[in-house]
Amino acid sequence: MLQKQLIVLIIGVSKKLNKRNVDVTLMSLLIFWYCQEIFCVRWSNQFSQIFTVSNGVRQGGIMSPVLFSIYMDELSCKLNQSHIGCSMNGMIINYLLYADDTCIIAASPTALHVLLDIWADFAVPNLIILNESICVSNQIR
Repeated sequence: MLQKQLIVLIIGVSKKLNKRNVDVTLMSLLIFWYCQEIFCVRWSNQFSQIFTVSNGVRQGGIMSPVLFSIYMDELSCKLNQSHIGCSMNGMIINYLLYADDTCIIAASPTALHVLLDIWADFAVPNLIILNESICVSNQIR
């Protein structure tokens, strides 16, 4: 199961890279690199057993911010095209993306619902899973 998810994720990223005319050799290198990765955790002088990771990009990896930005660009465009959010100096702001965190910003519960629907419509086919245990909603007045 892990291998299939990894391949789907890589195919998703490679399709997005292909749309940007990224060289096939570079895409092949990235696919090979991510498919061959194994990890362990070091705590003081102790090491965990080796394991694989089936999704996401390397935390702290030099290519990770670029790959994440390319992967999330479609969501960014869809949120921008909604023209829903908070206006600041004539500019609509409806999301912030940083690392693997997403912050959705809306002026009303109805607007938030619309933006979350856009996010969900992007997340499902792109295998992005919402971690409900770390989601927080705040209303600022």
